[in-house]
Amino acid sequence: HKTVVQQHGFTGHVFTLKEYVGDEGDVKDPYGGDMKMYRKCADELEDLILRLKDILHESDMAAKGN
Repeated sequence: HKTVVQQHGFTGHVFTLKEYVGDEGDVKDPYGGDMKMYRKCADELEDLILRLKDILHESDMAAKGN
């Protein structure tokens, strides 16, 4: 999906969720997989979103001088 966004001219500050939290690679799409693959994907997304929340909170606190 990142590539599609970049192909439309949005090249600056485009990150995948994993890149934004400092990881490499992509979240594996579970489409067509079994329930175990969907659960693994959901768990990975939950972890990444919680980490993103912490990063954004820290950034907000820094911007406010706290």
